[in-house]
Amino acid sequence: MTFAANGPGEHGRSVPTSPKDEAAVKEGFRLASFNQHASDLVSFERTIPDSRPPRCRDKSYDYSSLPKMSVIICFTEESWSTLLRSVHSVLNRTPPELLEEIILVDDFSQRGHLHAKLDNYLTRLPKVTLIRFPSRQGLIRARLRAIEIARGPVLTFLDSHVECNVGWAEPLLQRISHNRRVIVAPVIDAISSRDFSYIPISANQRGGFNWAMLFKWMPVPNYEKSRTGGDPTAPVRTPTIAGGLFAIHQRFFRSLGFYDPGLDIWGSENLELSFKAWMCGGSMEMIPCSRVGHVYRSTQPYSFPGGNVKVFMRNNLRVANVWMDGYVNLFYLMKPELRNEPFGDISSRVELRRRLKCHDFKWYLENVIPELNIPSLQLVASGEVRQSNL
Repeated sequence: MTFAANGPGEHGRSVPTSPKDEAAVKEGFRLASFNQHASDLVSFERTIPDSRPPRCRDKSYDYSSLPKMSVIICFTEESWSTLLRSVHSVLNRTPPELLEEIILVDDFSQRGHLHAKLDNYLTRLPKVTLIRFPSRQGLIRARLRAIEIARGPVLTFLDSHVECNVGWAEPLLQRISHNRRVIVAPVIDAISSRDFSYIPISANQRGGFNWAMLFKWMPVPNYEKSRTGGDPTAPVRTPTIAGGLFAIHQRFFRSLGFYDPGLDIWGSENLELSFKAWMCGGSMEMIPCSRVGHVYRSTQPYSFPGGNVKVFMRNNLRVANVWMDGYVNLFYLMKPELRNEPFGDISSRVELRRRLKCHDFKWYLENVIPELNIPSLQLVASGEVRQSNL
């Protein structure tokens, strides 16, 4: 696909469709849960607006002092145009001396374009490696597989329907070069699922969660704004990350036990990483000078082995019972139907937490997210981490 300065979607503009496209648009939504027809009209290398705060553009970086990154993108049944636009945006907007490699992991896709056609296309791109799973394993195990072969000291995880913006990599790597125990995430701009317009998002939000173990965006509190001195380019401490887009030093990730291998397919891995990063001697930040656009979908176009909801809830149970101490009762208050549900053997994760001498969850609530409402302290037992019946 060639570059056209005024082509569809250029400069992040919306892609118009007409009534005659209705059938193609409908089919695209069925296949991808976004307007695949509109995406297919957009160049793999389209231009998008620079959404960084203006002062970010004045910053300079000494590339020789920054670590290299391995970019890891896992996918299943991804649309051709969104996948390749993601890859091209990494190649085009990452300084070559900072990019070790791009590792793609295909989680048993069945769509025809993701087989020989993709293999052939990738031969023309530098630094790209493709791994294929012979059966469905899910995001978490796909990432763990990529980590096994990653050569870069920094691991950067991206979704397969993103567009990296100009200067996105340097500020992430700079923060990690200063502190290997910080996990950094870009500010995530929106790409419309309906017309593929690029929509810059305010940096006045950070990651949180609720007692149903759901990630949610929350306003940056005043105490954090005071800490940054009102500098729109300053990193913002965040209690949690969304999980799809972040960078972490490989040694720090290893010290945290990577992901819980007992988590299935997708879900709650971001909260597990967030809790243990903060509780076990690290921190998390959102970096306003790093911007990546992401296509948000209201539904998922694929199913999970075992059922989407069941898998997600089992993952929540594992994370809550390892990391939340007596506050797990607040999760059960929100989800009483799960109280007697099994979640597998968590003994190795409990031992990891003990060995790392992590803070308790009360410390996390008081020091990392003090604004989170605690519904009823009387329901919070002093209890111990519970082991399920296998």
